[in-house]
Amino acid sequence: MNDRNISYLAQRKAIGFLGILLPLSVATAYPIHWFDGWWYSISITYYQTPIMAIILGIVSLFLFTYRGYDSADRIINRASAIAALAVILFPCYPTFNDSPDTFVSIYEKVGILQLKPRISQVFHMTSASLLFLSFALNLIVNFAKCNSNAYKIYYRISGAIIIVLLIFIGILSKYAPHLVIFDEFIILFTFGLAWLVKGKSFV
Repeated sequence: MNDRNISYLAQRKAIGFLGILLPLSVATAYPIHWFDGWWYSISITYYQTPIMAIILGIVSLFLFTYRGYDSADRIINRASAIAALAVILFPCYPTFNDSPDTFVSIYEKVGILQLKPRISQVFHMTSASLLFLSFALNLIVNFAKCNSNAYKIYYRISGAIIIVLLIFIGILSKYAPHLVIFDEFIILFTFGLAWLVKGKSFV
């Protein structure tokens, strides 16, 4: 195995580890509660702890510098990197907060770009949706190019799971917002595990 392949494997393992670490870190951070619903989504913990922004920022850097084996690989991963960065730059608005007026009175403008919360929310939701979709496409399009039929099936099923869960987020946001965070946990775990498998972490 040459140095280039070793570097690819190390980078894949790092991305996979960070993908799984993100929900675990958020779940164990125990942020200080100050508004109802802070636990409804990983994105909302942005206002409680910097963990999400730090880990997602590192993931964005890894994805952007990951060269892959062809142009499709690079395009999808760089799209993921940009979307991940945008999720950080445009914080969400806690739409399922029981006291949204209180939130707006405290945070009239949010994020580095200092946008109004509702405007930032539009960019945030778009970026988060594109991020999860790019995760799925990467598994289905790029990862499934491997020679093993078993791995091809695994990657395609993993990508399909992410797409289904992404659709469920829209449904849960309306009817059961307190379950959204668990949906996001599964997406990130599926994403991270696939990268660890691609990095030959278990062989």
